Amino acid sequence: MKSSFEIKPHGFKGERHVVLPPPVIREAVRHPLLGGLLPTAVGHFPHAAGHMVVRTRGLSEHILMLCVGGSGWCRFGHRTWRVGRDQIVVIPAGQAHSYGTTKRDPWSIYWTHFTGAETTAQLRALGITPDRPLLGVQSAGEVACHFESMLARLQYGYSTAILWNLSATLRLVFSLLNLLQQPVSSARRHGAAAIDHTVEFMRQNLTRPLMVAELARVAGLSPTHYTELFRRRTGYPPMAYFLRLRVQAASQALATTDEKIQDIARRFGFEDPYYFSRLFKKITGLPPAVHRQRHRRR
Repeated sequence: MKSSFEIKPHGFKGERHVVLPPPVIREAVRHPLLGGLLPTAVGHFPHAAGHMVVRTRGLSEHILMLCVGGSGWCRFGHRTWRVGRDQIVVIPAGQAHSYGTTKRDPWSIYWTHFTGAETTAQLRALGITPDRPLLGVQSAGEVACHFESMLARLQYGYSTAILWNLSATLRLVFSLLNLLQQPVSSARRHGAAAIDHTVEFMRQNLTRPLMVAELARVAGLSPTHYTELFRRRTGYPPMAYFLRLRVQAASQALATTDEKIQDIARRFGFEDPYYFSRLFKKITGLPPAVHRQRHRRR
């Protein structure tokens, strides 16, 4: 008995897909530059009417699908998820699954199968788990460009240089997904939008003091809830993030103006020049004066 069966897995007008041969995969996963993260198949199915795949034993690789139009569904682990435009879904390796397009609004998808030692860490960084396989993307078109790049490269074979580029491009895809991710639920989207709004508020107010209470009011949240959401969204507490924005702005001023270091520090809220110097070095790796000198020599 076959371990899987497929119902119209491909055959769509304008489709493109490339699957690495098994010997190429076996050699690549042992390569120090490729074994961390390797796309083993890449494809694009535009307006894939009737698309449906059922695998009773899953695959040895993870599957990532990016929906850029229409809608579809994905089922595994006794649950079904609806997949819409500007969303990705990840199916874990070894998991029996099925997926397909909706009849009324056929999806257009980019997809990749991938493996490697880094896959667990990459998915964890996105918050992707078997119970939460969906992720919204603010700009799916930007991510799709990198799938196009991988498909274009694969037209020229499977050399180490090409596979290295594919591996690097897939890492870029994951980093973009992390940067552009948008929560799927409306409540999570609202929280993310509120945090993004306060980050812009910080950027517009780098020269005046801000407190968590004021930022929480701007977000329309309690200070405790705001701080929790902010850390989850950015990886930093609000005030630590604000300090980094100030240091970043100060570094630009140091590199592009002749303004005195202590005046720049004071302009961005650092009254103590010694504290500013210590913090600047901690964040950028260089003291302010050295940072300025290096940029002047460029």
